[in-house]
Amino acid sequence: MIIQYFTLRSSHIRTLYIDPNDRGQGFGGILLQHMINCAREHDILRIKLKVNTSNIPAYRLYQQYDFQPVELLSQYYSKDADAYRILLLLL
Repeated sequence: MIIQYFTLRSSHIRTLYIDPNDRGQGFGGILLQHMINCAREHDILRIKLKVNTSNIPAYRLYQQYDFQPVELLSQYYSKDADAYRILLLLL
């Protein structure tokens, strides 16, 4: 499942969720690539999202698609759970 919303020239991924039984099979990459293609078709210039710093598999997936960290959000999810704000520029 992927939930995203668009604003003028920008897209924000709110949720990208793969059932634990289906992880590690490439479905996250398929969804992410589809979302990137859709953004390009609509002349979106950037895609942004937040990811929990402890969610290493998700962070690595985004890195594979050239997302870059732009900010560390301390205690974003809770007192002990930070997030990275990450960004993909579609030039």
